[in-house]
Amino acid sequence: MITSAENKNKEITMYYLHKYTGTASELLMATEIELDFEESYYNRKIIKHHENSRRTMRGADRSCFHRGIAKYTIGDHKGALDDLNRAIDMNPRNAEAYCLRGFIKSRSCVKGEKQAIEDFNRAIEIDPVYAEAYCNRGDAKVFHGDYKKAIEDLTRAVELDPEYGEAYKIRGFAKYIYGDKGGACLDWLRAANLKVNGVDELIENYFC
Repeated sequence: MITSAENKNKEITMYYLHKYTGTASELLMATEIELDFEESYYNRKIIKHHENSRRTMRGADRSCFHRGIAKYTIGDHKGALDDLNRAIDMNPRNAEAYCLRGFIKSRSCVKGEKQAIEDFNRAIEIDPVYAEAYCNRGDAKVFHGDYKKAIEDLTRAVELDPEYGEAYKIRGFAKYIYGDKGGACLDWLRAANLKVNGVDELIENYFC
């Protein structure tokens, strides 16, 4: 069942999708309504990273990138990928576009986890201090069962951004499956302190 808050979020996002002029702060307004799904969190993280980025997007690839975010927010994964493909064609060093494209592939199974990891690899190659790319690559490696490498990526993510709550949460999963329950609980407690959704249940269910 779609809630009124979700409807409102989609209406605002559609507004910016049609009038969009390319400012990250405007699109951030489209995702400020707090919804209990990971896309809202990721949209804010990637927009904030872009606003603080040392790189400069050109006008055309910048517009395609932000339209990709807006389309993803309203559930148009194919349209988002099309825009991100165009952004990358225009600017092959657009790390944010690679990272978002990889994220969408990993979540929607449009292209699969293997190609998602390739996108994260490219984003990190372009920007070696891109915390979101390390986190997303670590998440994909958890899915593939490569827990040791996942923990390495997620550790790098929190080194770069010590307040990256979602990275602590995912690293907790990887540690728990890898056999480090104590380390998992510590990560989930850190994530809980950073107000990450769903962590309190993990702490309770896994007896931390």
